[in-house]
Amino acid sequence: MDEHNGIINVNKDAGMTSSGVVSRLRRILGQKKIGHTGTLDPMATGVLPVCTGRATRLSDYIMEKDKVYVAGLTLGARTDTQDGEGRIISRSDAVPGREEVNKALRAFTGEIMQTPPMYSAIKMGGKKLYEYARAGQEIIRQPRRVTVYELELLEQLNQREYILRVHCSKGTYIRTICADLGDALGAGGYMSSLVRTRAGCYNISDAFSLEQIEKMAAADDFSFIRPMDEPLKMLKRADVRPEFAKQFLNGGALLPEMYISEALSEGERARVYLNGGFSALSVMSGGRLKVLCLLA
Repeated sequence: MDEHNGIINVNKDAGMTSSGVVSRLRRILGQKKIGHTGTLDPMATGVLPVCTGRATRLSDYIMEKDKVYVAGLTLGARTDTQDGEGRIISRSDAVPGREEVNKALRAFTGEIMQTPPMYSAIKMGGKKLYEYARAGQEIIRQPRRVTVYELELLEQLNQREYILRVHCSKGTYIRTICADLGDALGAGGYMSSLVRTRAGCYNISDAFSLEQIEKMAAADDFSFIRPMDEPLKMLKRADVRPEFAKQFLNGGALLPEMYISEALSEGERARVYLNGGFSALSVMSGGRLKVLCLLA
């Protein structure tokens, strides 16, 4: 079977791990070189871009993109995991009103410092934080700078439950926003549900369930696999002149006369094509176009 090279916009089901999605796709497509572009919690649903074949080399660059979530916030209790699957460690009788919640959201918008939760896949000392947490160990974590572009209250379900929409940078923990918001309101809080509705250019309206993908693949319909360059379309395009193909394929930097492109500024990234095919992600450095990720 030919190797598939591209990106699949998967609509992940609740209860499934991101690595579980990858394992299922490996069986469906019959190839090993498949990887996701950033963990989505098992309880969460929604958009999980998955790279196949040579596109796996682009995974780190795709992970840099912004994301949008719709999250459930429950006030009046704290859990050890900051979500509804954890153990309740405290309760509160405080009942903040809708206006109080709306006002508190402002402090969590823009550039904020966020301490990663213990129940996360971040590695410290060679182990993932959740491994320490499961062993009953608390590790000191350094706050990280993240950006919340938008944080809005979509709906109030009852006295204690709200639905939030969060547009944020990579590395932002939505359950930590919920927990910190609950603390700021003096009531405690946790994330009760999570749907990722967008990751970069991939929207939930265009995502495929694993069941849909399995049926399509069985019918030799692989239209669910999107082109490798799709998430990088905002970058300028550079086409390597045929006579410089060998130098390019050997990883050599290209002078402006070796390719055709709009003007590129220092530090600017570009999609590079050879004979019409997407072949590399490169960056302008010192007047030369240098390969960051070779795909050819």
